[in-house]
Amino acid sequence: MSSSVPLSEITNNCLVATAKVLILCLGGVYLSKKGILTEKIIRNMSKVAQDVFIPALMFTNFVTVSSEQLISYFPVVILSGFIIFIGVFFGRALHRYVIKNKNYLVMVPLSCGFVHTLNIQLSMSETLGGLLDKIAEESNLKFSLNGESRAIIFTTIITVVNTVLRWSVMSKIIKENEKDYKSSSAGNSKVPSLEMGLLIANKGKKDSKAAANVQFNEIEEEKKPWWSGFEAMLNMPLIVCFFSIILSFIPPLQQLFISESSLVNQVFTKSAGFLGRASSPVLLVLLGANLGNSDLSDGKTSYKNLFIITIAKMVVLPAFGFVLIMFLAQMSILKDPAMIMILLVTFGAPTANNILIQYASLGKEMGEISRIVLGTYIMSIITLPIILVAFFLMYT
Repeated sequence: MSSSVPLSEITNNCLVATAKVLILCLGGVYLSKKGILTEKIIRNMSKVAQDVFIPALMFTNFVTVSSEQLISYFPVVILSGFIIFIGVFFGRALHRYVIKNKNYLVMVPLSCGFVHTLNIQLSMSETLGGLLDKIAEESNLKFSLNGESRAIIFTTIITVVNTVLRWSVMSKIIKENEKDYKSSSAGNSKVPSLEMGLLIANKGKKDSKAAANVQFNEIEEEKKPWWSGFEAMLNMPLIVCFFSIILSFIPPLQQLFISESSLVNQVFTKSAGFLGRASSPVLLVLLGANLGNSDLSDGKTSYKNLFIITIAKMVVLPAFGFVLIMFLAQMSILKDPAMIMILLVTFGAPTANNILIQYASLGKEMGEISRIVLGTYIMSIITLPIILVAFFLMYT
């Protein structure tokens, strides 16, 4: 690994990439605090981003990929899942041996295991794509796509894997730990559970009627068809990815979408590319707005635990990821600089803010976990540039 790219250019590019993320997120926070981006508007814009902007971006980058290239991207799929599982495992160990507080049974594994994907990685891809091209050229690495496009594809793959695994793994953690709450705190009225929530909701009614409602809901849940889990995970970005993958195995059909002489390419693919370019800024503004709307006021703050979890998530896990990914690169298992960079950024990314939705399903106060999520985002302002500079220095 060798490159003549000067350290000043590396540092400048990495700081610019991080600053763009920060400024757009702060813009979202400001708009939410001013009441311009209300929760309803954020939900509607998020829906537009999920169903229009993100699929358009994914399609225009995935549609040009051949079946042979897709097979070569398989290590990203494996490592994407590994990032989740190692984070959850580490979070459980951290809770068991360090935190030792039952209130954090769910909080710590979720905070460590589920990283933010898409927004930050897309911004890094756009800003650092030229630097990736320089490194590939000077390292005599030949790719059919430029650095930015490859980085976006790897970001897409990681996002798809996270989408498929996140909700199922989160639900499993929550169900397991709710059992722990009930078994270890028998008789404690503060234990969050489905039965407790329904009994509270039926306050003023007879206990027998509330209990019957509980049983009815449990029976209804058992009657859900086996494919209901797959339906919950299906979304427009995932459908577009699958469609693009199918096209890669049918070259004549794929050419309709990518050939410069094709009317389909001129009208559909290029229009999708135009829409896709709006995804990165829109998503970052929405991310900031979501953080701005997070309820930080409720619950009692344990600053010691907040500090421990933040350092574990944003220093210990990224350091482990950096050693692992660079080892795989030295062993030539990972060769593409764009692939390596996106994996490192994902290892070092803050906690996914949508874990707040899952955590809310426990009926618990949101203040503590909102502060943890916010803390990881603030910490990433420092850690992500360090990770990126260290990565690019490996090529100098």
